Amino acid sequence: MKPNPISTILIGVILFQLLGTPLIRAEDLKKVTIQTPGGEVSWKEEVSKGKQSFDDRIELLSDKELAGLRRDSERAPVFIAAFVPPEHRTDNLLEDMDAAFTAWLKSGQRDKFNNEDVIRIIGAAFGNYCIQHLGLHWARVTDKQGTAVALVSDHPLTRSFPFTSVQYRIEDNKTDFIYAIYASLEQLMKDAKK
Repeated sequence: MKPNPISTILIGVILFQLLGTPLIRAEDLKKVTIQTPGGEVSWKEEVSKGKQSFDDRIELLSDKELAGLRRDSERAPVFIAAFVPPEHRTDNLLEDMDAAFTAWLKSGQRDKFNNEDVIRIIGAAFGNYCIQHLGLHWARVTDKQGTAVALVSDHPLTRSFPFTSVQYRIEDNKTDFIYAIYASLEQLMKDAKK
């Protein structure tokens, strides 16, 4: 399954060059569109002048917490198999998770996988994919908004909150976002390294 021809998202990814404040006005955002193998992906960003750090605290996760994330991530193939027939699967984990999430959300079935299960499975699998392909790492981020497990990088300065992203999509009944968020994050990181 490919992303919608145009997926407009305001992603939960923050790079120091592209830092948005919690209260962002729509007119302060610039739409960015890139072409990916899966189609066109768009998002909105705000450029911050001179931002070189976040007002947050980063803590490494314990081995036990990392093991829990690995276990949740390893449940992704079972989740995909439950909602995507073999003939509709691709060799791309993100596209298959998008297809499974869409089918799960539309099915209304919450007996085998409830909302919290899906948040943990998709969030952990997406995070581990980003770690493998983009060089991020898991950490606990605490700021004035609270504390959350996130993907972080110092070069370029990055924060991404996959569990929150999945939770918001469930609440908003939105689909086809997993690949789009990854493509956006990948492009933002490439741009920041220039």
